[in-house]
Amino acid sequence: KKSSRFFESELPRMSKKAAAEKPKKMTEKDATSLVTNYLNEQNRPFNAKQIFENLHGKDIGVGQAMVTKILADLVSKGKVSTKTYKGKDIFWASQDRFGDMTEESGKELEATIKSLQTEEDNLAKQNAQQQRINARLSATPKNDALEAELQAEQKRVEALRERIQKLRGGIKAVDPKDKTKLEKKYSEVRREWINRKRKFSEILDTFEENGALDKKKIKKLKDTLGIEDDEAAGVSLANTKVGELTKDAPPPSPANTPNKRRRM
Repeated sequence: KKSSRFFESELPRMSKKAAAEKPKKMTEKDATSLVTNYLNEQNRPFNAKQIFENLHGKDIGVGQAMVTKILADLVSKGKVSTKTYKGKDIFWASQDRFGDMTEESGKELEATIKSLQTEEDNLAKQNAQQQRINARLSATPKNDALEAELQAEQKRVEALRERIQKLRGGIKAVDPKDKTKLEKKYSEVRREWINRKRKFSEILDTFEENGALDKKKIKKLKDTLGIEDDEAAGVSLANTKVGELTKDAPPPSPANTPNKRRRM
């Protein structure tokens, strides 16, 4: 009951408020100017109801009856043309204001159209280019992210510098004479190793050629004698120079390390 009484008491008040917000009626002179300008700008046919709705007549204080009256007056003055189509009166701005189209004016119009089309194409290309630039900029990290990444990189660089400094401070230079002696000793040992490898390989090849041992037995013999060749270790010492390791030579297999196998 309270709710119904509330709405009953509010209805008069709401009606007064709605009436107060109702737009002031536009004068016929102003409405005529508004309709004329609209038809000239659109330059296409409309009926009276379409013009009234497109101009939002209710919102600006122009009724549909006024629009119909204005159109009839404009037709009588020759400013607007009309025709009945499917039982409805259609109105459009009079085309007399454009005058007769001459060949020269037609060429000028075509030139203007081409110029505008060229300008439109250029603007479309500029727009597409700007969109690509905007996309790249959007994908670029923000200033905060770049600052954080920069600080992290600076910390890594500083840590590497400290490590290099420690390594440089703990390394003692090798005496050139000692280096020469080591290289000479290495060359002597290496030559001896090559000779022994060649002789051992010749013996095994002889056994294999004579049929005394096949490949399985040769492998078993190597395992029994504890001999590890380059192929088994995955290295190629025959092609190494003094103090140089082959680029593709992996470290000795951990499985072979405990046996302390002899290298051939």
